[in-house]
Amino acid sequence: MPVHKCPNGKYRIGSGKCMYDSKAKAESAYKGYLAKKHEIENLKYDITLKLEDLKTMNKKLEEIKKVIKNGNKRVREGSKRSKWSKKTW
Repeated sequence: MPVHKCPNGKYRIGSGKCMYDSKAKAESAYKGYLAKKHEIENLKYDITLKLEDLKTMNKKLEEIKKVIKNGNKRVREGSKRSKWSKKTW
């Protein structure tokens, strides 16, 4: 870990301020920083996945809208109306 002892007897993380009274406190703060950093990265990944899900759902919704707008082409000419006919919408 990048914990360094300062000339005034305190400790710092990397090139930060000399503000920690002990090396253990500085290491603990650094572990907390890393945990928070990874938590944010994981949230960004989750948001990306959710965005992809929304895009996929939007494409499916557009397909459904087209079917509704154009009527369902599944009804064959001369056949009785099925559950897919325009009248059931």
